[in-house]
Amino acid sequence: NFLEDVDALIAFTASGFSAKSLAKFRPKKKIYAVTYSIETYRKLKLSWGVEPIGVFELNTPAKLILAAFDELQLQGLVRKDSKFIVTMGDIVGKKGSTNLIRVLDRDAIKTMHEGMGIPKHHSLWMPN
Repeated sequence: NFLEDVDALIAFTASGFSAKSLAKFRPKKKIYAVTYSIETYRKLKLSWGVEPIGVFELNTPAKLILAAFDELQLQGLVRKDSKFIVTMGDIVGKKGSTNLIRVLDRDAIKTMHEGMGIPKHHSLWMPN
């Protein structure tokens, strides 16, 4: 089972549909739903097995991945050496555009940080 090698599933979602679609299979791994929408965040709080993570709307997939990974690490939800599966669309913020599934690990995240040259913990919001 390929899920045994990953620590979490991360769905980047504008509407929540991607995260809910993952949750209906009841995976044993935690599902984190990354969204910039407060409405979607609140709806996902009621979804089985889904933990929403709020981020400011960012314009590139790499920036979203970095922001989410930094926040998950900050909250102690993933380790620096975690490996996870990411689902997202290549058009950031467009509902129904999910077309990417990728396995990411520490080396991939480190490469993104170095390539982007952006500070950690710069782009997150967490509603009350």
